[in-house]
Amino acid sequence: MINLLPPEYKKELSKEEQFKIVLNLGIFVLLFLFCFSLILLSIEIYVSGQLEIKKQFIEQSQKEMKFSEIEDLEQKIKFVNENVSKLALFYENQTSIIKISEEISNILPDGIYLNNISINTSKEKDYRFLVSLSGFSPSRELLLELESNIKKKQEFFKDSSFPQSTWTKPVDIDFSLNFKI
Repeated sequence: MINLLPPEYKKELSKEEQFKIVLNLGIFVLLFLFCFSLILLSIEIYVSGQLEIKKQFIEQSQKEMKFSEIEDLEQKIKFVNENVSKLALFYENQTSIIKISEEISNILPDGIYLNNISINTSKEKDYRFLVSLSGFSPSRELLLELESNIKKKQEFFKDSSFPQSTWTKPVDIDFSLNFKI
């Protein structure tokens, strides 16, 4: 094909052709950038959705961990409360040996000496302790005073008994006494 156009028109055609090429390349670049931005936008939406799911999963896991920690703590508190209740009940049901010793020393008249004190727990439901005392009294009058003191404290000392052999001697009496508390 022979080109018979004048050189100015050729230049103009060449410029138009270059303009069309640049225009096509520009449109192609713009189209590429638009598609690339759409791809990046879809990736961002997908990642943010996945991130939100992970956040919710982590929050749920933390709530479950806190809930399980609270349950563990509640179990420990229940266990401690049960033990404290058992201890309180145990101590409430205890009669102090010191109190028993104090009461025994309060009923002893001056001049009577104890040789042996035996305090045993009772299997009877009405009494807690069985107490046996043995000792020495210089006279029968002091022994009668001891018996009188025991009867005065009837709410503490119950079912007291002196063996009959205790009352046979008037002086220097080795006695034994049993009662329940």
